Amino acid sequence: MKFVPALSLLVAASLPFTAMAESESPMAVNIKRLSMESALTVAKAAVEACRKEGIQIGVTVVDRGGNPQVVLRDVLAPDLTLNISKQKAYTAISR
Repeated sequence: MKFVPALSLLVAASLPFTAMAESESPMAVNIKRLSMESALTVAKAAVEACRKEGIQIGVTVVDRGGNPQVVLRDVLAPDLTLNISKQKAYTAISR
């Protein structure tokens, strides 16, 4: 029966550490997200930079989950550029 008191002492000794660890943990976690305005600004800047090089592109800005937040296609860019840009954006956040 010497095992039971030793176990009780071990449990009692760990209780203050458990309570302290829980009290130091935040109740909520803040997750930074890109605003719609910021995502649109980034997408427009990408289109403008490519226009200066004479390239017509499609741009997709995705959120943390890989879901499209802003999608733009320049006037002469083929529809295929939308699918390609979405896949590239998703791949970039998946790494």
